[in-house]
Amino acid sequence: MNRKSICAVVVLVVLFSTVGAFGQTNLHSRASLDHAMDQIAATCRFTEVAISPDAKRVAWVEDMQEKAKSPSPVSAIYVLEFGSPYDAARRITGGKGNAARDEHDLAWSPDGSRLAFLSDREDPGQLQLYVVGAGGGTAIKLTHLKGALAMPRCSPDGKVVALLFTASAQETLGPLEPRRPDIGVVEEHFDEQRLIVVDGTSGHVRFISPPDLYVYEYDWSPDGMSLVATAAHGAGDNNWWIAKLYTISAASGETKLLTTLGTQIARPRWSPDGKLIAFIGGLMSDAVVPAGDIFAVPGCRR
Repeated sequence: MNRKSICAVVVLVVLFSTVGAFGQTNLHSRASLDHAMDQIAATCRFTEVAISPDAKRVAWVEDMQEKAKSPSPVSAIYVLEFGSPYDAARRITGGKGNAARDEHDLAWSPDGSRLAFLSDREDPGQLQLYVVGAGGGTAIKLTHLKGALAMPRCSPDGKVVALLFTASAQETLGPLEPRRPDIGVVEEHFDEQRLIVVDGTSGHVRFISPPDLYVYEYDWSPDGMSLVATAAHGAGDNNWWIAKLYTISAASGETKLLTTLGTQIARPRWSPDGKLIAFIGGLMSDAVVPAGDIFAVPGCRR
């Protein structure tokens, strides 16, 4: 065998060795990636947590979409008494069985005796308001509404639950949510997200914000007589950035403009003594991650 033949053999041996090593490395990398993805799918992702006002229990929401292999969002609510082991957590659901549904938006009653939440257990895609005793038991369905529900909050006396409600909405609304393009005859119609209150016993629903005002966020006054809200007139999906601060009477629905700061505002909160209302105000902000400075205005005006 001459020198050229020997060189050719050496090149082929090196080439096949390199290809083999690359193949083994590629298979190893793929196995590692698959293992990593399995680990991610097995990891619990907590999307909400709420401690009861009496500090006896904690409730949380786990994202179950990966575990359930569901194409649509599904989640599960659990409640655990402080001092108990993690595996003693109780599943809270709007129906029977353990199948994952879309359940979230936790709201404790002021005394910690009941937990309100949203669930589409009976009608997939249509959330309703439920309440359940802190110690467990069957959840009670309070609403039979058609549309989008969000952000339940119990009143200071625990008798009613406030909610954001958009009647007959066929899709999730919000300034950062995708929307289907208009087709056919384009009409100027706005789906307004309004503030409602639901009786915690009878389920009676009452609208308290006006029909031409889109409410984004809100908070109860400590005495339960009023609510403070960030809201805007017109198309809600377009006007979050120019929303203003309003107070709304819980009894009459009378709405009053509280301030015209001239910046984007978010996260209104009433002080425990009712004297101040704090909120975030800034020039460069967004609906999900508001940024800016903390402002406060007198909270006694109604």
